[in-house]
Amino acid sequence: MWSRLKNICRRFVDSVVKSGRATFETGPCGYNNICEPINGRPNCTCPPGFSLLDENNQYAGCKQNYANYPVDCNHDGSTIDEDRFEFKPMSFANFPLSDYGVLRPATDLEYKQSCLLDCSCAVTILQDPTLSKDGSGTCWKKKLPLSNGWFDKDALDRTALFKVLKSDASRENPTGPSRRDKNRNQIFLILGVLLGTSAVFNFFSLAAIALIFFCLFQRKLQDLNGVRSRRDLDTNLQFFTYKDLEHATNEFKEELGRGAFGTVYKGESPLSYGDHVAVKKLDKFKQDGEREFKTEVKVIGQTHHKNLVRLIGYCDEAEHRLLVYEFMENSSL
Repeated sequence: MWSRLKNICRRFVDSVVKSGRATFETGPCGYNNICEPINGRPNCTCPPGFSLLDENNQYAGCKQNYANYPVDCNHDGSTIDEDRFEFKPMSFANFPLSDYGVLRPATDLEYKQSCLLDCSCAVTILQDPTLSKDGSGTCWKKKLPLSNGWFDKDALDRTALFKVLKSDASRENPTGPSRRDKNRNQIFLILGVLLGTSAVFNFFSLAAIALIFFCLFQRKLQDLNGVRSRRDLDTNLQFFTYKDLEHATNEFKEELGRGAFGTVYKGESPLSYGDHVAVKKLDKFKQDGEREFKTEVKVIGQTHHKNLVRLIGYCDEAEHRLLVYEFMENSSL
């Protein structure tokens, strides 16, 4: 099949361009390889700085002898310690597809520096400046993998310059940033960790406080809903449990006064926030006088006068008898 094509390498590139598959085809010689037509057949050779992937198969492609490690590159994509690299030229060679950068016009120093400082640049293709109208050259930057490479001294006016590691350069990791940069990066790292830790601690502290308040609010809300649902239909008064009033008065802590039948305590209304009540705890009451107690509660609850403090509710639980009045300050009585 090879003998029927005069220039298999060129014809292959042209067919790939026409088909629109330029970014997917490797050429007859595979990636990072140079195709040269000899007697109508493709002769595949690796460019400077590369070697065959398979010594027994020249069509399998080539691999770079020194592959850039991530530590060879700065965060901005520039090369660390670019003096370790040099260029090996190969005349009449080209990789016509997948260039990612173009310099025009470009001097010899400009295109070399551009590729040396660019960590992604593996080869730069230079067009002969003498062939351009203004005498300036054009440079195309290529990155790995290289595809559809071909060589033809009769048809190509370009030179491929391959970026390779110098023979006397260390293959170990480059020296990297200076000590000052390392110290500065360490300081930034420490500050970042401290600030990040502080922010995380503050966030969780606020979240914990908010959760506590939310739980307390929900508990209070449930208590309020439970209290509001206990209303005596006969007296139209609120019925409280002894626990409700014990909690409202903070275990009967603040005493307002004493009378013949009991002691009056100040408390917070179990029905609403911020409102206060006066809770009268009856001391002298017959244990079997529940009926008489409810009768008196009903009478007092139905009595309304501007000079009488309104009865809000009561407690009639086991031996406990308590009356809950609205709270009036001394100046309001």
